[in-house]
Amino acid sequence: MWRVTAFVLLAAVLMLGVACGDSNSQPVDATSTAEPNATDVPRTDNEGGEPPIFWRTTDDFASVRVDEFYKIVFRITGGYEEDTISLITAITGSDEENGIIVDRVEAGDGELLGSYYVTSLLLSEPGTWELTIVAGEDRATVQFDVAEAIE
Repeated sequence: MWRVTAFVLLAAVLMLGVACGDSNSQPVDATSTAEPNATDVPRTDNEGGEPPIFWRTTDDFASVRVDEFYKIVFRITGGYEEDTISLITAITGSDEENGIIVDRVEAGDGELLGSYYVTSLLLSEPGTWELTIVAGEDRATVQFDVAEAIE
């Protein structure tokens, strides 16, 4: 009788080991702070763009005017944590481009995951402009109209 009991107990232990996986495997860290996959990063209602490059403006570029500063907050996800990002501005149809380096800033309380960069864009002439955001190997482009200055 004890042989049957020992056999059943041994079988139960072996089945439990198979169900739980290899005893040398590492446990899953439920408190990991790793950033989610770029495609899983949520966008807030006031952000444009898509993973891994988002931007926030007061009015989705509607009030950009010649020689007036226009504030933009960029949020870069996917683990990008460099000190700067690059912006390239160009009026549509022109071969002339301007490069801008934007420094990283600390995120405020309650902000979504990502690295934050803030700039005040100042453009010199009216027309349709393209702004290209470069964060490592990732790029995003947004096109918008720049109106004449209000006098």
